[in-house]
Amino acid sequence: MPYMVISTSKWVYQNKIITVVGDLNSDSELMTYLQAEIPKPNSELYTNRCLIRSHYITPLLPQQVLDLLERKDWRVVCSSGGPSGKNHDERENWLWTLHK
Repeated sequence: MPYMVISTSKWVYQNKIITVVGDLNSDSELMTYLQAEIPKPNSELYTNRCLIRSHYITPLLPQQVLDLLERKDWRVVCSSGGPSGKNHDERENWLWTLHK
């Protein structure tokens, strides 16, 4: 049974949303379809977030990713999210689990 996890974080200091759509074991064709790439060593994401070095990041917003995946017959089976960080003001994390 194929499952997929999509996660996103809004980093307040960058005021930017980061959408993670896969890891090194993900289907490369699907990652291309989602316009996702693993950050290059000289990119801001690579140097600031060591975990992102091995994950596919897309410039698309989470709702755009979910819309594209729905066209490929993926369905959301669970979602979760909310603030995180020491004072709950550093970032917001959201996660969707999908099944095909």
